[in-house]
Amino acid sequence: MLNALRKSASTWVAKVLIGLLVLSFAVWGVNDFIGGINRTTIATVGETTVSAERFDRALSIEISRLQRQIQQPISRSQAVAFGIPNQVISQLVTEAALDDVSTKLNLGVSDERLRDDITENPAFTGPDGRFDRSFLQQILQSNSMTENQFVADQRAFSERRQIAEGVSGGAKVPETLLKAIHIFRNESRTIRSIALDSSDLQEIPTPSEQNLTSYFDDNKARYRAPEYRSVSLIHLTLDDIMDAAAVSDDDARRIYDERKDRFSEPEKRRVEQLVFADKEEADAAKAKLDEGTEWETLLDQRGVVPGDIDLGLVAREDIIDQSVADAVFSMAEGSVSDVIEGRFGPVLARVTAIQLASTRPFEDVAGDIKQEIARDEAIDQIFTVRDAVEDSIAGGASLAEVATANSLNLRQVAAVSETGLDETDAVISDLPLSEDLTSGIYASDIGIENPPLEGDNEFVWYEVTGVTPERERTLEEVSDRVQQDWIRDETAKALDALASSLAGNLKSDISFTALAEARNKPITALEGITRLEGKDGLAATNIATIFEAKADSFGFLTPADPTQRLVFQVTDVTVPAYFSEEQTALQIAEAVAPAIENELLTQYVAELQTNLGVSLNQALLNQMLAGNADQRR
Repeated sequence: MLNALRKSASTWVAKVLIGLLVLSFAVWGVNDFIGGINRTTIATVGETTVSAERFDRALSIEISRLQRQIQQPISRSQAVAFGIPNQVISQLVTEAALDDVSTKLNLGVSDERLRDDITENPAFTGPDGRFDRSFLQQILQSNSMTENQFVADQRAFSERRQIAEGVSGGAKVPETLLKAIHIFRNESRTIRSIALDSSDLQEIPTPSEQNLTSYFDDNKARYRAPEYRSVSLIHLTLDDIMDAAAVSDDDARRIYDERKDRFSEPEKRRVEQLVFADKEEADAAKAKLDEGTEWETLLDQRGVVPGDIDLGLVAREDIIDQSVADAVFSMAEGSVSDVIEGRFGPVLARVTAIQLASTRPFEDVAGDIKQEIARDEAIDQIFTVRDAVEDSIAGGASLAEVATANSLNLRQVAAVSETGLDETDAVISDLPLSEDLTSGIYASDIGIENPPLEGDNEFVWYEVTGVTPERERTLEEVSDRVQQDWIRDETAKALDALASSLAGNLKSDISFTALAEARNKPITALEGITRLEGKDGLAATNIATIFEAKADSFGFLTPADPTQRLVFQVTDVTVPAYFSEEQTALQIAEAVAPAIENELLTQYVAELQTNLGVSLNQALLNQMLAGNADQRR
C-alpha cells in the first residue's frame, strides 16, 4: 500500500507547487464524510501526523470538485472506485513529509508575508478586483473551516513552498537534454527503397489439411463466433407514407406556377473582359480592332492569355459591374463592345456565346413536383403514424400486429452481432440507425419492450426474439477464411525472409542499384522524413525503424500497405544547427523546466518518505471508506 502511495504521490507534487488547496473549495461547501468516527491519526510520516479529520476534509473537497466537473453526484463507493481516497492520502503524505522537514529546519513565514499571500490570492477577490474578506468568510463557512484552521493551512503551505523552491526552484534544463530534444524534433532523413510484393516470391503452395488444422488450432480465438441475436423490427420512414401518385396534376401545377423561377434558366452569355489602365489605352485598342486587327491578335500583342479574361457563361446578375452587364447583354454574339467605363477601369468586352433563357415545361417536372408535395405531406403524417404505433404497443399489441394494423413492413433479422455483423462476419449494411439499434439490441433481452429509436424523419421499433451464445466455430465452418489467412501469413513470412536476406547482403550503393536492376524494380526516394511529421505511406513503426538505422546502412520494413516490404538504404541524415538562444530552443527550455523541477521534487519527496518512514492506519481508513458507502454527496 505504501509503495503504491509513494508512486502516486508524484501526481500531487505539482499541486503542492501550484497553489493553495483552498482553490478547490466551492462556495456551496462540502459535507462531513466520517460522521461519528473518532478523530485520530490516519497516517504518520517521521514525527508528523495526518489526522482523520484532515483526510476527511481533503477527501470531501476533492469529491466536490469532481462532482462539479462531471455535473452529477458521486457516492462513497464510486469515489473509491475512481481512486480518489488513494490520491488524497498520497497528497497528504507528501505534504506531511515536507511539514516534517519544515519543523526540523525550524522554517517559518512572517505574518505580513502570510497576509499578503492571502489577500493577493485571486480566489478571494471581489467584483472590484480587490481582496474581499466577506467572500473568504463565506467560503470558509461553507467548508466548515475556521479562520484559524485556514491560516494554519496557508502557513504550512508557505513553509512547504520554501522547501520545494529550495530543492527544485529555478532548476536549469541541461544543455545536453536540450540538444537531444533538438535532434529528436528536427533531424530529417532521406531513404531510397525498393518495393517487394508477392510477385517476387515463389508461389505459396496450397495448404494441406494438417497445415489448416494446426493453423486453426493456434488461432481459434480469431474464428470464434460472437453472440448473435435475432430481432423483429419495424422501420418507419417517409417512403412508407409518401404517395406521389395521389397528388393531383392541379396541385402540382399550382406549385409549378408559384415557383416557376426554380424551373427557369435566365439568359447567359460567355464573356471575355479586357481591362485597361486608362481610357486612352482602351481607345487605342478599340481603334485597332475597328481597323481589322483580330481579337486574339490584340490579346497576343498585350501578352494576355484568353483564359485569364474569360468570365465564363454568366447571367446578368453574375456580373458585378452594372455598366459592363448592361453593355454585354445588349451585344450580338461574336461582337466586341465599345469602350465601357467600368468600376475597375476602362473595359472592352466580347461575347463569344449566348444561351437563351428557357423554362422547363410542366410535363418534364411534374413527377419531381409531386414527389416534393408527397414528401412534405409525409413529414406531417409520420408523427401521426408514430403515435398510432405507440398507442398500439401500449395497448399490448405485438410488433407483428402493429405492422399489419398500420400497413407497415415487419422485418426479421435472423442474426446480428454486437458490432453489426451477420453470421458470415459481413456487415449488415441496411440496418436502420445501425449504431443505436445494435446498442439497444444488446442492452435488451427477449420479452423486453424497448423505447423506439428516432432519426431524421424515421423511427425504429424492435424486439429481441432470440439469443445465440458465443461459441467456437468448427474448421469446416470457416475453412475458406482459414485457408486465406494461412496463405496471407505464409506470404508475409516469405516476404520478411526475402527482404531480410536482401537487406543483409547489401554492402554499398552499387549493390543496392544492382539489386534494383536485377529485379527490374524502380528505386523510390523518400526525402524529409522526420520523427514528428512522418511520411505518407509509412507507419509510425517504419519511422522508428528508419531512425534506428545508421547513415548509409540498409534495412527493410513493412509499410502502410502490409502486402509490401521495402528494402531501404538511409542515404542522408540532416540535423539543423542548434543555437541555444534561438526562439524555439528557448520555448523548449521553458516548457521542459517545470517537468525537471517536478521530477526533482518528486525524487526528493520519495527519498524523504523512505528515510522518514510512512505508516498508514489501514483499519481506520477502511472504516472511514466503508461507513455509509452509499451516501450521496
